[in-house]
Amino acid sequence: IVVTAQKRSERLQRVPLAVSVIAGDALTAQGKPSIESAAQLVPALNFAKAGTTLNQSIFLRGVGTSSFSIAGEPSVSTVVDGVVFARSGEAFSDLVDIAQMEVLRGPQGTLYGRNSFGGNIALYSATPKDDFGAGLNVLYGRYNRVRGEGFVNLPVTTGVAVRVAAMYERADGYVKNTSTG
Repeated sequence: IVVTAQKRSERLQRVPLAVSVIAGDALTAQGKPSIESAAQLVPALNFAKAGTTLNQSIFLRGVGTSSFSIAGEPSVSTVVDGVVFARSGEAFSDLVDIAQMEVLRGPQGTLYGRNSFGGNIALYSATPKDDFGAGLNVLYGRYNRVRGEGFVNLPVTTGVAVRVAAMYERADGYVKNTSTG
């Protein structure tokens, strides 16, 4: 297993940190790939769901920030393909075409900045490959919920490829308005 926990690619056995790695396939197998499903796979990772993505909180080893203020900053850093997200919930609402998730427990301020006191969660999208590939996953559930996600990997020339991923989700509401006026 190769991780980038120290901002360079290296084997997991050589990393002197508490790291949990989840393959994208394992997240997809949970049904709806999200931080909620990841919390079931990683020890000491908890997710506090709220009404909006601004108020959702991630806790690692019991360290995290619950705040209803827009100015509150999280204690667990979230990084998607090298880009740090200001709010934890923004990064993990729906995960599509993820190659790997790395969860680093404990303070990570030296490498990931001030908002990583509790730890860091890094997501990495699947990269283009030299082989043609495609995948489609469709779910149908309660309240006429339809979710479809897929990807296409197209080799252009030797060493050059393009990968496109997309997701669509729709559901009826929980309440039906029966008023006629």
